[in-house]
Amino acid sequence: MLLQTALDYLPPSPELVLELGCGTGILTGLLRAACPDCALTALDIDPGMLAIAAAKPELEGVRFIAGDLRDRGRESAPM
Repeated sequence: MLLQTALDYLPPSPELVLELGCGTGILTGLLRAACPDCALTALDIDPGMLAIAAAKPELEGVRFIAGDLRDRGRESAPM
C-alpha cells in the first residue's frame, strides 16, 4: 500500500526520484524495481541505516545521502 501511494505521486516514467527517510532501503528497493531507469536518491538522517541500505546489491546505483530533510541546501557527503 505504501509503494502504491508513493507511485501515485510520480509521473509514468520519472527521470528523478528522491526518497526522504529511506531507512534500510526496503521501500527504496521497491521504488528501484518500479522505476528501474530513474535516477534514485535516498536520504536518511541515520548513517547506520544508510550503510545497511547501500550494502544491498539490488540498490547498486542508488545515491545515498546522510542528512536531515529539514536542512535544505546543506548536504552531507554521499555514501
